[in-house]
Amino acid sequence: SFLNKVMFRNVFRYRQRFLMMLVGIGGCTALLLSGFGLRDSIVDIVDYQFAEVSTYDMEVYFAEGQNQQAQESFCDTLRSDAEDILFYHRTSMEMDFDGKTKSIDLLAAGDDLRNYYHLHQGKNDLGMPGLGEMFITIGAADAMGLKTGDTVVLRNSDMQNLQLTITGIFDNNVNNYGIILPQTIQDQWGELPEMQMALINARENRDIHEVGATIAGMDHVMNIAISEDIANQVGSMLDALDLVVITVVICAALLAIIVLYNLTNISITERVREIATIKVLGFYEKETAAYVFKENLFLSALGAAVGLVGGIFLLQFIISQIKIDMVWLDARLKPLSYLWAVLLTMVSACIVDFLLYFKLQKINMAEALKSIE
Repeated sequence: SFLNKVMFRNVFRYRQRFLMMLVGIGGCTALLLSGFGLRDSIVDIVDYQFAEVSTYDMEVYFAEGQNQQAQESFCDTLRSDAEDILFYHRTSMEMDFDGKTKSIDLLAAGDDLRNYYHLHQGKNDLGMPGLGEMFITIGAADAMGLKTGDTVVLRNSDMQNLQLTITGIFDNNVNNYGIILPQTIQDQWGELPEMQMALINARENRDIHEVGATIAGMDHVMNIAISEDIANQVGSMLDALDLVVITVVICAALLAIIVLYNLTNISITERVREIATIKVLGFYEKETAAYVFKENLFLSALGAAVGLVGGIFLLQFIISQIKIDMVWLDARLKPLSYLWAVLLTMVSACIVDFLLYFKLQKINMAEALKSIE
């Protein structure tokens, strides 16, 4: 149509304004997308951690290591409440690699650990480490500059050392873990570690808190942590970040309106004689508005597309700058975040078009045509 031809002519005729619109609107869309991405990446780590990584219902801390007899007695007591139980060894150790040190929690457990921890990197299931090998969380690996094949030394409070080869790096958002087989400790220290911890999955027809109360009442139990309660506590703390996200989104939307308003206003001011001419030729008010604002909407859509690409890189940069010792963050974007970023950009463009519609109506054709360009 005629209006579309004119729109494309103006888009490519005014190249400087075309680039300004792309950069301005693209930057605003990128900010919007990164704001929504922060929520997807940070606020939802609780759901990711306890739904896709730590899948157990509760963790039990015993006052002392549990021998075979004590383990069987514990399992018999919870036979009607627990679906399955895993006893394992857990201790805090200092990891040394290439002159760097970092504290991690070492978990020594058998193959059954996979029923309680989903050890994976992306979509790749890692299984379990072999003898003399260790899997480590991606957060600890990033902090230490570790990769598969590297050899590290772990040291406990008694100055006993474990020399281990990293054979797997798994996704984990909360805490820093190293996972090995108990036989690895036996092979290097000459004895199996004490099993002073237990992971429990409750039966589906049992209330987790009632099961936890039963376990807490046992003499040899020192403490119990229910995953659901921990997830709720951490989730409540992270909910405060919603205010940060809302602030970023509102500021980005206002910035988009300001950028669009200024650029569109400059465009109208520069082309006032052209607009007056088409009004003299008999264009109705809506046709005159379409003549100007179609170009605005087209450039906004194009800028939003550019901004989506820029927003992905911006979010990755922001996440890379957030350094928290016990928390690892990954840049995540949900499909709805892309939709909202584009939608808010286009809504901002429509608001600007509405505000400047009245300026078009006020153009005095006689004065505009008499003015000297």
